[in-house]
Amino acid sequence: MKKVLVLGSIVACMVAVAMPIVAQDDKPKAGAGQPAGDDMMKKMMEECAKYAAPGEFHSHLKPLVGKWTCQGRFRFVPDAPWEESKSECTTEWMLGDRFVATKVSGDPMPGMPTPFEGFGVMGYDNFQKKYVSIWMDNMSTMIMHATGECDANGKTITFMGKFPDPMQDGKETWMKTTYRIQGNDRYSMEMSGPGPDGKEFTCMTLNYTRSK
Repeated sequence: MKKVLVLGSIVACMVAVAMPIVAQDDKPKAGAGQPAGDDMMKKMMEECAKYAAPGEFHSHLKPLVGKWTCQGRFRFVPDAPWEESKSECTTEWMLGDRFVATKVSGDPMPGMPTPFEGFGVMGYDNFQKKYVSIWMDNMSTMIMHATGECDANGKTITFMGKFPDPMQDGKETWMKTTYRIQGNDRYSMEMSGPGPDGKEFTCMTLNYTRSK
């Protein structure tokens, strides 16, 4: 099964990079014949290796790796009182330092009979030149997708994602998530979205402290 997945990834990469290479090599070249098949393959594999290599933007995720305790607060509408929550999470590198995977467990959310559980994956896509993430938890059956960018020093990473709002019959809504790295042992996450009037408001803040 692993061989099939690896082969599938290689093929997907080759298809992604082959089209612009082929288009480029199809252009007439004075005094040059068509490139040999092995030259084309070599060029495609070089492109695949470039897009597959972890780099500077992946290193910005390193401060998130570890075990954390989290103090959070949240509200569902702008004028509602803040609710407090506590959770723990573990974040680990995966797939050769290309992605980080986070597993969270915490206090039950209002109206939920069981403790909160969540799982997410975050990385940097060299091809899109964007951070990418997915998130899922036991409060729904959806997988939330988002893309993001970082500031000049890589200490603030902001994601934007769109998803169907179950409170509005599946009408599309959006969520902004901002990570602020405050050193090796602390970081915060802030989530905001549209309120009833359509204006952005902060609906959740989480402050993480590294477990000793």
